[in-house]
Amino acid sequence: MHTILDLDDVLSRLGGNCSLCHTIMQEFLNKHRQDDAEIVHLVSEQAWSDARAKAHTLKGISLNIGAEELSQAAAELEKNLKRDTPDHEQLGVQAQKLTDCFQRAVTAIEQAAEELSEPRISSNLLTSEEVSQGIIKARDCFDMDYAGAMKTIEQLTEQASEASYPELHQLLNLMRTFDILKAREELHRLAGQD
Repeated sequence: MHTILDLDDVLSRLGGNCSLCHTIMQEFLNKHRQDDAEIVHLVSEQAWSDARAKAHTLKGISLNIGAEELSQAAAELEKNLKRDTPDHEQLGVQAQKLTDCFQRAVTAIEQAAEELSEPRISSNLLTSEEVSQGIIKARDCFDMDYAGAMKTIEQLTEQASEASYPELHQLLNLMRTFDILKAREELHRLAGQD
């Protein structure tokens, strides 16, 4: 039996970054909330190619966010739709299974997003000296260990409020989007402020 939502696995793959996990879950809810209905509609219209493409995308996205059961249901439907002549009897069963799995996944994702959005840190737990030291540490390893530098900045932002350190949080956003040149420039600028 497949898991409805394996949040622990997703958090593990994200290095325990609850904020990023919350963003990913919200992104799914914002952009894919109607995917099941769209796929079922495409199947009813016998738009096999479009339904197959949408099922394929849902399969991958679901797997990335830990919705294994939904990913498996999308994979089964996609497999049937890849046939020259899809098995019409199975399409109805598979479409219903997809809808059922989708609804369970959305409920679990909404719950996870709510849990992940609860504020964990609302004030600064670090001194300005500790923030400066962390920035210098990230700068020094940036070119050789980008992931390590990003982890250092993530740890700092978890303990330093955005209200007090907005530039640090902007730096993290640059790093997460892999805007490496701007991130390097901003990191060196911040490190020079000590």
